Amino acid sequence: MGLKYCVLGTATVVALLSSVACEAGGGANRAGGTASRTPGASGSPSAPASASGTTAPSAGSGGSAEPGASGKQSVSAKPGGSAKPGGSGSTPPPCTAANVSITGSFERQDSERNLFMTAVNTGDTTCTLYSYPIVRFVTDTEVQPPPMESPARAAATIRPGEKAYSAVRLYREGGSRTENRTSVKVFFHDRTPNDEVGGSVSVELPQGGFVNIDSNPMVTFWNLDAAAVKGYMFKVH
Repeated sequence: MGLKYCVLGTATVVALLSSVACEAGGGANRAGGTASRTPGASGSPSAPASASGTTAPSAGSGGSAEPGASGKQSVSAKPGGSAKPGGSGSTPPPCTAANVSITGSFERQDSERNLFMTAVNTGDTTCTLYSYPIVRFVTDTEVQPPPMESPARAAATIRPGEKAYSAVRLYREGGSRTENRTSVKVFFHDRTPNDEVGGSVSVELPQGGFVNIDSNPMVTFWNLDAAAVKGYMFKVH
């Protein structure tokens, strides 16, 4: 009987030890499984990275992932814009007789067929010469020469002391009979097409103070480039 109990006791101890070993092995397996999943998992590193903001700069640099960054760009773009000439953002008023003087001149090779006009802003504020000069001879009610198909139809904005240019085709050689005119006046267009504003300026005429015109004089649009006007009037026509 003593021997039987001893054997049974030994078997029981062996069974208990085996059970403990199995549980330890299973725990090791579980631990090993967890360890093997942790380094191989693809979701674990990216989640902390996005949460910590380490991947946000790379996404924001090429896209719109960072609204804060795009907001800073739009703010910095405003000072550099050209929508506010002069700082006020408004269109300068039209030039008038109160702040513009005009002189006329002839080109030597042109035989006085065309009158080149230079307008100077004599005021202390920026103004705009719209469209083309409204030119009249003799009387203020005389029908003005129509515009030619000349370059620079955009408004010519001039600051104090700056210049703009235009030219009048007075006559064509071999064309209709010419008449003498001792007065050339320029009126100004308002922002609205065909509206006049600000009175007239008498053009200071060159040598002798007169011009000859035929029955069909014409005028170019205002231009900030003197060479463009001269190239059109004195070389092409």
